[in-house]
Amino acid sequence: MVFFYNLRVLLLSAFVVTITTINSFGQNHRKPDPIEVMCFYNVTYRPDSTDMDYVLHEEFTLFIGADTYQSQSSNSLIPFLYINVNDLDGFLSAMAQGKIPPTRFNSTHYINNPKGKITSIENIGMTEYKYTVPMESLQWIIKPENKKIGNFAVQKALTTFGGREWVAWFTTEIPYSAGPYLFHGLPGLIVKISDTRDHYIFELHNISNPEGFEFIEIPDKPRTTLSKAEFFVLRDRFNQNPHASLMQSIEAEGASLTFDDPATAQRSANEVARRRNNPIELKAD
Repeated sequence: MVFFYNLRVLLLSAFVVTITTINSFGQNHRKPDPIEVMCFYNVTYRPDSTDMDYVLHEEFTLFIGADTYQSQSSNSLIPFLYINVNDLDGFLSAMAQGKIPPTRFNSTHYINNPKGKITSIENIGMTEYKYTVPMESLQWIIKPENKKIGNFAVQKALTTFGGREWVAWFTTEIPYSAGPYLFHGLPGLIVKISDTRDHYIFELHNISNPEGFEFIEIPDKPRTTLSKAEFFVLRDRFNQNPHASLMQSIEAEGASLTFDDPATAQRSANEVARRRNNPIELKAD
């Protein structure tokens, strides 16, 4: 009971912060950009490099505006459906019943926001971090190979990113220089992209227009700002002992969390971390 009470307090705080800041933007961010197109990608990935038969699946959503793009796991968007209607009890009930699917991609990426930069927002434990990198950090080699993927005529392109070699197939039939995750900069929409070892594969499966008048914007809220290299150091340190790191993070928020069997909880957390040894970005470029 202590666990769920404190979780409720933490989530309520998150709901209040999100609701009060969702329509604001910082002076260093671009103004809200109306969403023109939404693209949905199936992602197949292998989070454990020691077990290639361990395969997971998620969906990524790419929001495309006139000037900016926003990319994140579709699963990470589900809690906001409850936030938008201020339904904390519904969220807790759905989570307890396993109706909130987990995500291994706890990050949201804003391309060309601010102009010429990529802003990434990601959580480690209970702390939200932000870092920015130049858009020019992703370099492409466009190859002459062409083929069809579904109804699209696509062309091949290569890049190096996050310690991996990537092969992309893009189409000029959809003239947006965008793609899933952090991939962008080609003369057309990325239809498929995978690393050369097929540890991560993104495949476009649907394109639609927003039903209402929605925007891409970075919520203006307190978060820790640091460099991407510094963030990766913290990420790796957390993964070495996630249980201890999470407890420290919760205590820093002024909350508490207790377990009936702390030793078992720590072993379980460490086992989960052990099977997450193959992140999409192996290093900070």
